[in-house]
Amino acid sequence: MEGLRWLMDRVFFVVKRAHLATLRFSRKVLAPFGLTPARFDVLYALTESEIERTQSGLRRALDVARATISEMLTTLERLGLVARTRGLDRRTWEVTLTAKGQSALDAAVAHTMDDGLVPLTVDGILAEDDVEVDPAVERDALEASVRRLRDAFGDGASWWLYRPDLDCIEGSLTSPENPFSESLPIATNL
Repeated sequence: MEGLRWLMDRVFFVVKRAHLATLRFSRKVLAPFGLTPARFDVLYALTESEIERTQSGLRRALDVARATISEMLTTLERLGLVARTRGLDRRTWEVTLTAKGQSALDAAVAHTMDDGLVPLTVDGILAEDDVEVDPAVERDALEASVRRLRDAFGDGASWWLYRPDLDCIEGSLTSPENPFSESLPIATNL
């Protein structure tokens, strides 16, 4: 192994590849509903009572750049899934889920979560044909490890959107002390 130069940490590589694989899987299961993972996230966030239903509120909840949320909402509006109206102060864009958007979200949630497609797929992967493995324990351990990575690198997205059974962590992940706390523009594959 002498002379071999490692270009990427193994954990970073595995996490990156897992992220890309889950995006591929998510694109396939959401495509029949006219959604992408990014579109699903925005529509889902609009159903949460904790989220301010404005363009800037969604940007903060999803921890994306201003330009990213603007592009995402423009696409969703063009598709008829959301509507934007000027707020009373004329600077704020209020965002609402249209009937078409609610229908697409409901159908996607029913297919992917209520019917068990995603949970059973994940649990099957985590158990790896070992009947002694408790998928719930494996799921919680994996989620805790990934959350520690997210927190360490300052991801400020509202992870509790998908875990309403967990209490929010005290303190802000986007504090000035955290060098990774700035929202970064990300590829959303709208």
